[in-house]
Amino acid sequence: MAAALRENLRRRKAQARAASAAPATEDEPLK
Repeated sequence: MAAALRENLRRRKAQARAASAAPATEDEPLK
C-alpha cells in the first residue's frame, strides 16, 4: 500500500514537471 502511494506521488511530481515544461491549464489536469 505504501509503495502504491509512493508511486502515485512520483507520478504526480513527474506530471507537474511536464506541465511546467509544456503549457497546461489547471482546469484540465493531465491524465
